Amino acid sequence: MNGSEIIRQFGKKHPKTRFIAISANFTPDSIRELLELGCHGIISKSSSAFKLTKGLKEVSEGRSYLCPMAARLLRESHIFRSQTGCRKGRLSNREREVLQAAAEGFSTKQIAEQLDVSVKTIEAHRVNLMKKLEARSTVDLTRYAYEMGIVELPNRYIQPSH
Repeated sequence: MNGSEIIRQFGKKHPKTRFIAISANFTPDSIRELLELGCHGIISKSSSAFKLTKGLKEVSEGRSYLCPMAARLLRESHIFRSQTGCRKGRLSNREREVLQAAAEGFSTKQIAEQLDVSVKTIEAHRVNLMKKLEARSTVDLTRYAYEMGIVELPNRYIQPSH
């Protein structure tokens, strides 16, 4: 069971419980989900002992706490969404599939084979994604896919910040 499911189930039985999520792999969407479920604190595993203690104290005293990393992710996600005018929900299912496969490193030909469509169809989806997301390159598309939680960064690439 993941943290969201624990909060969902335990929170129903014990509505006065205050929850703190601690993880190394937060995305803007996972943070939003946790907050919507009633989580009162979000702390990165790479947070210092001081920030962890501060978060625990804030939540235990009835307030909420977002570690700086979580606050930055939400802020950047909000700024990116407001600049592009596009939200993940506005992408079609097929566009999301193409974006996910591209961000995972598959070539246009491989994506076409996976989705059983022509290479030209995938190229058209890429052009549409670039326009919708105001992306200038595949790197921009990949960054968007990671920031929005469409794909996750493998653990081997996550390094704690000091």
